[in-house]
Amino acid sequence: MTLEKNLEMATKIIQNGFANTLYLRKFEQIYPFANENLKAAFKNFDFTGKKCLTVLASSDQALEMISKGAKKIVTFDINPLTKYYFELKKAALIANFSLEEYLNYFSYYQEGYPNLIINKESFNQSAFAKIKPYLEKESYLFWHYLYQRYEPLIIRKCLFSYDEINQKTLPKSLSYLENNNFIQLKKRIKNIKNNFIISNVTDLPKFFQEKQDYIYLSNIIQYAEELFPPKMTDYITQETYQKEALNYYKKHLEQIKSLLNTQGYLLGGYIYSSNIDDEMVAIFNSKVRQAVFNQDLIISFPSIESFYPENSFSKDSLLILKKD
Repeated sequence: MTLEKNLEMATKIIQNGFANTLYLRKFEQIYPFANENLKAAFKNFDFTGKKCLTVLASSDQALEMISKGAKKIVTFDINPLTKYYFELKKAALIANFSLEEYLNYFSYYQEGYPNLIINKESFNQSAFAKIKPYLEKESYLFWHYLYQRYEPLIIRKCLFSYDEINQKTLPKSLSYLENNNFIQLKKRIKNIKNNFIISNVTDLPKFFQEKQDYIYLSNIIQYAEELFPPKMTDYITQETYQKEALNYYKKHLEQIKSLLNTQGYLLGGYIYSSNIDDEMVAIFNSKVRQAVFNQDLIISFPSIESFYPENSFSKDSLLILKKD
């Protein structure tokens, strides 16, 4: 898509989002930060000197890998606007923002429920003025246009998803937001170019053939039934339908595994609240999940919700497939 088309898309999102979020289509808004406990999910993987392919989304998945030493990053997303957000975060890092400045600019919520506090300095003009000189040309034109047309908080509120971790909690789930790691990231990001592909996960092997050491697919697996819907019949049960959908998705994961180097890892699915059954979604249904992925490695760790006392038991999981 051209810059003009992307600006048209962003303008429509802001206008519709300001009026009523019900008008927005799925995945049109940008995720401001990862809502996954990436610190725990990536804890046992060594990204040093590795080539990585990841969903772009909030950019945090890529930034975590870079902060841990990845030498090359390729990203993909069906939302073309995510590219401009990565460039915005990258430029803030190159502009040598302090951790406090970075969080103050990008975060919308200072605190979450029950004491919701909005950060009124989010996307502020003075911080953007520091970022602008370090933006690549197209990203500069994109953000400059929006800043000239809308108030900063309107851009931040409407262009981005409300599904956001508050500022005080973010460093618990993102290791790149710890002081020493943040300093390392600012050094490493200067040598990283984001090779971005506009693609759904279903088309990824068609658009990309270069071998990778790590591939991360985030939580896309929870949409298996939408991506690979089995044929409906009068006699099919919900459980059978879900199993077929996950089996189709598993076959697709085998295709994606072909993009891995020897001994490479496919982090094939981030599974939220994996210790609590939700029988309405295939991957959240433990009986169905175990039936399809019974021979594959699934590791569990505390979820972001577990940072709050009332949900201290909550666990997330990560499906891991290794190249033979």
